[in-house]
Formats: sequence, C-alpha cells, structure tokens
Amino acid sequence: MQRLKAVAEYNPPHGIALAAKIAPADLRSALDELLDETGAANVTQLVVLAHAWRLLGARTGTVESGANQ
Repeated sequence: MQRLKAVAEYNPPHGIALAAKIAPADLRSALDELLDETGAANVTQLVVLAHAWRLLGARTGTVESGANQ
C-alpha cells in the first residue's frame, strides 16, 4: 500500500521513492513488481485500478476527483 500511495500522490520519481521509503535506484524494479502483482499495464492504469478497488481515497495529493470539482 505504501508504494501504491506514493505512486498516486508523488512526482517526480525521486519523490515517489522517498514517499515509498525505497532507494531511488530501486524504484523501477519496485514499480515493475507492483505492476506485475496487480496486472496493470502501466502506472496510470495502476492508479485507476487502485481507485476502482477503493484502495485510494477520493483525493490524492492536490488533485481532487471530478465529482468534487
């Protein structure tokens, strides 16, 4: 969950790695593992699926869901 939330809430990759508490050099392999575990084709699809599965709140970072705008 920590990696998933970091991907959804942070940018650039260095920020994602820090939020996920992994070394920046390990980010790519951690993301690949997360994509494999979920069956997502890419990080964007991963975040969409996580919202559909209700693993993430309606609000992520500074972006609000369309229903709240």
